[in-house]
Amino acid sequence: MDVIVLKPEDIVKRHFENLDKNSLKMALRADIPHSVHEVAKLDKLLEDKVLMLAEKSAIADKIQSVDNEQLKSFVRGIKSAMDFNEHNHKQLLDLATYSNNAFDAREFALHTGMVGDQGVVAYDKALQDLADAGILKSVDDGWKYKLTDEAAYLIKQTYNVVEAEKVTQQEISASQANISAENHRLFVPYEQKDVASSLGARWDKENKYWYAPAGSDLDKFKPWLKEPVREFISPETEFARQLEAHGLHLESGHPIMDGRWHRLKVDGDRTGKSGAYIGHLDGVPRGTVKNFKTGQETNWTAKDAVVKSVPSSLDIERAKAAAEAKQKASYNQAADAAKLVLNHAQPAQNHPYLDKKGVAAHGVYVVPDKSAVNLDNTNLAIANDWREAKAMRENFKANGIEKQVLTKGDLIVPAMNEHGDVRTFQTISGNNGSFKSFVKGGEKSGSFHVIGDLNNAKDVMIAEGYATAATLHEQTGKPVVVAFDAGNLSPAAEKVRASLPDARIYIAADNDRNNAVNTGIEKANAAAEKIDAKVIVPQFDKLDGAEKLSDWNDLHKANPHDFVAQLATSDMGRQDFTDKLANLPPERQEVFKGWYDYINEKLANHPEARNTKQASLEQEILKAEQGNSNLPSVADYQAQQAVKKQAAQVVTQQPTQQATVAIQAPAVDTTAGKGKGGFDR
Repeated sequence: MDVIVLKPEDIVKRHFENLDKNSLKMALRADIPHSVHEVAKLDKLLEDKVLMLAEKSAIADKIQSVDNEQLKSFVRGIKSAMDFNEHNHKQLLDLATYSNNAFDAREFALHTGMVGDQGVVAYDKALQDLADAGILKSVDDGWKYKLTDEAAYLIKQTYNVVEAEKVTQQEISASQANISAENHRLFVPYEQKDVASSLGARWDKENKYWYAPAGSDLDKFKPWLKEPVREFISPETEFARQLEAHGLHLESGHPIMDGRWHRLKVDGDRTGKSGAYIGHLDGVPRGTVKNFKTGQETNWTAKDAVVKSVPSSLDIERAKAAAEAKQKASYNQAADAAKLVLNHAQPAQNHPYLDKKGVAAHGVYVVPDKSAVNLDNTNLAIANDWREAKAMRENFKANGIEKQVLTKGDLIVPAMNEHGDVRTFQTISGNNGSFKSFVKGGEKSGSFHVIGDLNNAKDVMIAEGYATAATLHEQTGKPVVVAFDAGNLSPAAEKVRASLPDARIYIAADNDRNNAVNTGIEKANAAAEKIDAKVIVPQFDKLDGAEKLSDWNDLHKANPHDFVAQLATSDMGRQDFTDKLANLPPERQEVFKGWYDYINEKLANHPEARNTKQASLEQEILKAEQGNSNLPSVADYQAQQAVKKQAAQVVTQQPTQQATVAIQAPAVDTTAGKGKGGFDR
């Protein structure tokens, strides 16, 4: 029987959840001749726990106490009743309605046609089966029986389900069949694969998923047409754990999942807030976490997030376009506010931060007096000093006003896109230079500040902070791009490469060797790989107080000679030296390259002497260009020195009166000057 069968919903109720489901499933399958459709339905009911909650009655208590063998016997009795009364559910329903009254079983059999051609023997056996299963109970020793409460309840439930299914089948038959014109992907759980296969589903070995072949009736596969998504529980809690995993320190009330950026302290922060996050609860809960100290940035989606239906590609595109439009509007609003401040700001001439770092002002400004600019219609405000700034921030927060407070006199470093359009700016406090911030909602990613001229630049350097970039520009004369932090190295580098496809680009990394993760080098290498650039890294192992040093500005302040030597021996320095040989014949170029390597090897631990020797070598290159250099190769020079050394040894073996003749050997590895080191002679 495909339709008139005992429905799983009638047996598997919420009261059975404490039973072993695998055993229950086997029991039901063994004793009920389900159609394939019913087996699939049973699996889904069991796995998803979508169970019919029947009215509380005596049957609930009774069935809850029986074991699986008793349950099988009970089901077998119900099946017998259905087998003998396939077309007479209404009569059984009537009987159930009056189950408190005893009835003559033989008379009922004749009335319903249960005896028919099968004879009284078959009927007697059926009555016995029903009695044995607890469906009927004898009232007297004759043919008087009553339906048990349990049987009456189940018969009524069976009738209701069958009637409901008849309506459903009629609706399906009346509607047009849902036929697939092409292969249609199915989302079939592993435990249901056999059921899906029996219905005609096929396995795509290459793409690793099930599908309904073209021409299939998709209604058969309705449970698997949409990708299942689990229901979510407290996305705020899950997102909070993500923030903590990235080192952000949660404050009371956080996370605030309102689609806006929020700042938090991270591990290692003394002042300022180096962490940021944005969380969304519309649609699927999601967000982004950034730790500017480590350079980590992670996009998060709630693991248990579920929408009840899978959005269409059109819905996704619309949502994406709306989010992009909202983000663009935020960027433009922040950019307009930044430009308004800059239009009234004065160029920096000197500043405590610049003095502290030992660098000059390159296209930077100072925050103006609040009377100089009207910021009422922006998300910015200006305070005259740090005390007023603190009071204003507390007042804005207490009144729910979204305003970012700048402090008069703070340094402003504009951040622009590849077209030179200001998108945001960084402020650096004037007291100790420890507090840095950007315009909230501004487009920092991919924006940068330029020191020097990028137009037709042959060489370009990219650094994290302003002070590092300023130091490199002032010491090399090369244009340097300020990316502001490690996380923005790649976005900024990609913009620079797009504008200067033929330039040689060098990423001047911070060396965060004292952190658990060396973010500076890791992010620099990632950026260099994307744009075919080289990375130059400062080293501090031989310097006093090295544990506090991390960037090229630190190196220059700690030891200017070592700064020059490390740059000169880097990939960039070697390329610079090679460029200076361009006007010499190849054989003469090899001579000078040999001396370059020789000096760097011999004077590796003496940066000041190394720098003096290289300066002398570069003067010799200028002489060579004019044909006035007779500098030998390193090998020839070493041979000459060997001859002189041997001659000196011979002289020392002569009588004392002859020892007045001596030959001075050049001290290439320790000093510099004319007549020494094999050049400038």
